[in-house]
Amino acid sequence: ENVHYALSLNNLGEVYRAIANYAKAEAHHLEAKAIREKTLGKMSALYALSLNNLGALYSEMGDYAKSESHYLEAKGIYEKLFGKQSRQYARTLNNLGKLYYSLGDYAETLSCFYEAMFIFGDILGKEHPDYATAVSNVAFINDFLKAYSEAEKYSLEAKNIYEKLYGKEHRDYARSLNNLGSLYCDTGDYAKAEAYYVEAKDIYAKIFGKQHADYALALNNLGVLYLDIGENKKAEEYHLAAKKVYEKIFSKEHQDYLRTVDNLGFLYLALKNYTKSAVYYKESCKTTINMINRDFAFMSEQQRGSYWHTKSSVSETSYSLSWLNHVPETNKLNYNNALFSKGLLLRTTNAVRDAVYSSGDASLIERFERLRTLREQIAALHQKEDADQAAIQKLEAEANSIDKALTKQSSAFADLKADTEMQWQDVQKNLKADEAAIEFVSFAFYEKKSPDKTMYAALILRPKMKAPEWVPLCEETQLQDILSKANGRNADQQARIIYDIFGAQLYSVIWKPLEESLKGVKTIYYEPSGLLHKVAFNALPTENEERLADKYSLNLVSSTREVVYVAKSKTNNFQLNNVVLYGGLKYDIAVPEMKTAALQYAKTDAAASAGIPDGITRGAAWVELPATREETLMIRHLIEANTKKISYTLFQDNIGNEESFKALNGIKTNLIHLATHGFFLADSEQQENKNIDNPLLRSGLLLSGGNNAWTNKKIEGVEDGILTADEISRLNLLGAQLVVLSACQTGLGDVKNSEGVFGLQRAFKLAGVETLIMSLWEVDDAATAKLMSIFYTEWLAGKNKQAAFKEAQRQVRADYPAPYYWAAFV
Repeated sequence: ENVHYALSLNNLGEVYRAIANYAKAEAHHLEAKAIREKTLGKMSALYALSLNNLGALYSEMGDYAKSESHYLEAKGIYEKLFGKQSRQYARTLNNLGKLYYSLGDYAETLSCFYEAMFIFGDILGKEHPDYATAVSNVAFINDFLKAYSEAEKYSLEAKNIYEKLYGKEHRDYARSLNNLGSLYCDTGDYAKAEAYYVEAKDIYAKIFGKQHADYALALNNLGVLYLDIGENKKAEEYHLAAKKVYEKIFSKEHQDYLRTVDNLGFLYLALKNYTKSAVYYKESCKTTINMINRDFAFMSEQQRGSYWHTKSSVSETSYSLSWLNHVPETNKLNYNNALFSKGLLLRTTNAVRDAVYSSGDASLIERFERLRTLREQIAALHQKEDADQAAIQKLEAEANSIDKALTKQSSAFADLKADTEMQWQDVQKNLKADEAAIEFVSFAFYEKKSPDKTMYAALILRPKMKAPEWVPLCEETQLQDILSKANGRNADQQARIIYDIFGAQLYSVIWKPLEESLKGVKTIYYEPSGLLHKVAFNALPTENEERLADKYSLNLVSSTREVVYVAKSKTNNFQLNNVVLYGGLKYDIAVPEMKTAALQYAKTDAAASAGIPDGITRGAAWVELPATREETLMIRHLIEANTKKISYTLFQDNIGNEESFKALNGIKTNLIHLATHGFFLADSEQQENKNIDNPLLRSGLLLSGGNNAWTNKKIEGVEDGILTADEISRLNLLGAQLVVLSACQTGLGDVKNSEGVFGLQRAFKLAGVETLIMSLWEVDDAATAKLMSIFYTEWLAGKNKQAAFKEAQRQVRADYPAPYYWAAFV
């Protein structure tokens, strides 16, 4: 129990870590930490050193939860003992930077590395090894982020410092060579890259031998280089050698081992050895799912997004494998990929929310509500032109801390594990004989090097199939060409151009290739991807002068995994007992009247939030919609006439304000009907508006009084009447089994790869809504009123939501045959 004995343990732990004997390294470091805690206490520099070393060890082992907790504890101790201008504090920043890179949080990585470099330079000078390490890290992240001139400057500086300090047979000097090799490989100077990689490899072999992680990394880098320059035999040799080393020293869930498996899958894809490629991609996908299940359980929402960004590329290249060789094994793999990856972040965020609210734990729920409030404050501050960045960072740190604690304490990921492990067979066994499930996929196509085009395909699943069927469709440019032909036209003309004039062309690229596989099918569950989210499939013309709606019962889902959950559900109906209706709203209201109308809704949050950021070009004021008043009165009449007693609230004129909608937070409202203006600002409309990169701030709904803020009139002390998707996403609308967005373009948004459309539909899903009815274009008032009237009549009479909706579309189409009138809503 002596501090000198603990120091020996610590040093041995570092030796064992350096030679990748992680079991012995952990045992020695834990013993040293325990001695230091007992003899010196937790506020000692040596105890913090043990934490730092354990953080580094767990990071190398791939246990990021333990790594981060140890680093953050050490950082807090060092800051209290020595302040931020200290060697110890800066070293911990360097370590945290490496960890956040592994997690895919590159903004935090850059921040940590630069701060550490400046501290070391100030207190130690620019010929110190700690400064050189920080410089090397800054070079690495700049190379990764394609800031090549910065990367080269810092890489060469680090190499020269290491050579001066240690000579050319040192691990740090070899690492600087590796970094330079990666930089020149990235910039296409392959001769320089090869020379640096080979020199690094030889140094590692000399000082560590050939069973070390650093040596394997050098082999891996050379494998990537040789594939790039077409020396495929060498590439295979080096990748297999790297895998052999990693397999011996790491578990198969280590990121370095996984990277080599991915590289081998890609290598054999490029070599057209599709059978071998499939073996490695299958292993990679299985390991990725295991890692997600393990690591998501301790991460915040933001960290899960960053981490998934680093892992999601395996699906892209795996889809490329099916495109090139769609055999049963790769089709099974890729249907499973689609089930796992589509909406993964949405599902995990919602799993945490649902677990918190269903826990019955008052303190847990209170912390979750605190998190919601913090995020609303952060969003409001971000929108100000003179935003206090220090205040934002402080709030974000608190929010992140609460988010991670909630994730750990909730039971969310126990249930989610079963969801993420769902397979194509689970969907298939819940399909009836005349049903099919279709997962559309859009993906960057890889064959040899970086992708230069985006492809679309469909995975079809039917009962009795031995494997899903892969159907190649088209390049994204073909879709863009058809959809762009309607640019600049009004909604009526757009629908006519896309679904009539060019309808046959659109049908031929996205649906005709599927017809052979769908013979005998009546009901289809389909999940779009990419630009297909903008397509009203029901309106596509077929070769027999009918529409797809005539041939199939089409069911839009956010994933075909929903087939499983629908089958498990006892009924598609539910008892309506709490309904909220918005319609006939006044958008031009004086601010004093807005304040009067808001008085009944006591706001507990720090401040009323702005809908969209300051200084944004919004356009002309919104006009009132008389038909929406009639629409909501009609629904009220149907509710009142129903034999079941249904409680409802109707918001019209001045009282349909933003405060009233936010007051629905936490109240189980079965049905919310919103008949008002909807908006979505596309990328082209916000290029000059630097504050609205977030697509959830570029889509929303107009509520009472919204024209004041929309026309840039300053209002204070009251919500502005512009309800953005971002604001909706932070509400608790659990219990809302249907939200009807009877407004224009409410189904639009930015398409984010496997996560789908980021707009109002994303926001309402994050808020906990089960089903949405939304529109793809500006809708006709009269046709919309008729569609809603029929839908509610049928639904309240006992039909399920889908059947009632289809019947409403059918009847509207009988009176208004053009797709513009009946096909906008999905």
